Amino acid sequence: MKPSPSAPILWLTYTGLAGLMLLLAAQASVFRSALCASRRSVIGGRVAQAWIALLVQHASYGSWMSPLFLLVCVLVVFGDRAWPSPEPIVDQSEAQLWPQPV
Repeated sequence: MKPSPSAPILWLTYTGLAGLMLLLAAQASVFRSALCASRRSVIGGRVAQAWIALLVQHASYGSWMSPLFLLVCVLVVFGDRAWPSPEPIVDQSEAQLWPQPV
């Protein structure tokens, strides 16, 4: 019997329901980080788009264990807080000094 080319079916076949649930939980945490990163910066949004494209591609034909896919997952998860926010953060003391934008 040849294994399915789809990643979820492949992992369901190899590890059973428990392994598939663990893998889906890991992908859900990466998805949450991708949403936060895309709201935080343009770079985070682009990395999140790359991750979504790879996720869809691997869901139809792939294994979710290729080095590129895992690298993009790591960039999404660890890069969530690494990229600066597009809006400058104004401290309370700065807001008191300059109440209106110049």
